[in-house]
Amino acid sequence: MKHYFLLPALALLTACSWVGNAAKEGVISAAGYPSRANFTLSGSVPADYAFKYTAYYQPEQPMACTVYSPGMGGQVPRKHIEQQETETKAAPQDFSYRIPLAYHEGGCEMKLVNVDLLAFATYGSRDSEFGRDGGSLGVYDTLPESVPRFPASGTLELQGKCMWLFRVIGKSNRLRKILTCHKADGQWQVPQDYDQRSGVGASVRRDELNGKMVRVEFQRSIEEEPYMNNRWIKTTAGWKSCQGKDNSSRCQQPPIFKTFQMNGRECTVYPNCTE
Repeated sequence: MKHYFLLPALALLTACSWVGNAAKEGVISAAGYPSRANFTLSGSVPADYAFKYTAYYQPEQPMACTVYSPGMGGQVPRKHIEQQETETKAAPQDFSYRIPLAYHEGGCEMKLVNVDLLAFATYGSRDSEFGRDGGSLGVYDTLPESVPRFPASGTLELQGKCMWLFRVIGKSNRLRKILTCHKADGQWQVPQDYDQRSGVGASVRRDELNGKMVRVEFQRSIEEEPYMNNRWIKTTAGWKSCQGKDNSSRCQQPPIFKTFQMNGRECTVYPNCTE
């Protein structure tokens, strides 16, 4: 009978330890504070877009700054995450956030190592009809000399051009879109070669970032393209979806076209639905 009482007791002890550790971590997190050193992240997004940043902090010596993880059953390096986002609006909008370069928590200083920069957009009324893409700002103690220094103006300008890519999925051939955003030059141009395109972001040196500004501006492309090559054919009426073969979804020669579902309608061409 002793064994039957021992197992619940051990489970209760483990649960109590976990609750106690969670409560302790809650107090530690509440007592955490950001560094005075910071930079400003500002920018803008088009109508029907939103923006979200996620800042990741890690200790310089991970194993010297740990926290107990119930899932891992042991100590893991402590980390900290900060994030904020705008709401999607029907008009273009600006944003501005002050991001600390370090965060102090549990007796540890955790340095900023990366900031995700994501644009969100919707293309329909359904919850699933949205996309997101962007890039990141990497923060490093040292970088090769080939990496440009922070601009003398004190502001690093980043431009992202976002495009919808369309495809059909499922047995009903329902149209879906995927948002893709790429780094653009000063004239809002991106490389024609898709393999030469890159995400919206940059690598910066930590000692050059305090008191500076990183400005990220997103614009939408009026053009849309198929998600994959050789699945659609462009005609004077618009894009027509190809019927593939048994062993391939690529267009046949000569092409055979198929209908697809868009906004509850059966369509033959995108974006106008009917020819």
